[in-house]
Amino acid sequence: AYDLTFNGVPKQFTCILELTSPHRSYETMKLTTEVDVRSLTALQINSKIDSPVGQYGINLQHRGNRQAFESSVAVTTPHEPYSKFSCGMTFNLSPIIRLNGEITSSVPGYERMNLAIEHEGRYDGFRTSAESTTSIRGFNTFGASVEHKHTGGSQNLKTIISVRTPVRGHETYTLTTEKTGDISDFMTK
Repeated sequence: AYDLTFNGVPKQFTCILELTSPHRSYETMKLTTEVDVRSLTALQINSKIDSPVGQYGINLQHRGNRQAFESSVAVTTPHEPYSKFSCGMTFNLSPIIRLNGEITSSVPGYERMNLAIEHEGRYDGFRTSAESTTSIRGFNTFGASVEHKHTGGSQNLKTIISVRTPVRGHETYTLTTEKTGDISDFMTK
């Protein structure tokens, strides 16, 4: 048997579904979902399942627009050590493009992972970088960046590429290229 309850209006409501069965192990299960979509710049959905083995939950949130937003998802379970997981992302388009993401968990050794990406375009070149950090032993930080500059039109060009790793003895690598003078004088072999 089931019982379905709906309270609210189409853009903000709570829905409850309760299932009952003759099985002793699963006599009652209940799903509760709250939805708030009154504004496309602030969305939220919360849901939980109550079962004989425990409570499971999921929470989704989104705030912002195409220029800048923040979104997140969180999941909970009654099972240790896998009881909490979450993922979040922020994005900003002006004046520098930035994207940050984070994953967290309750699993020992894998509690946190971050990713940050940034891009800045200028009239005289650009700079792009990415960095990842984790709580995983031996793999704490990875990173890379590219910077390109030009002055005097295409007369003087300089590019710097850097890579950072957590590997002992190989922490940083940098490649720099430069060109001065007219492009017709440029030769590669």
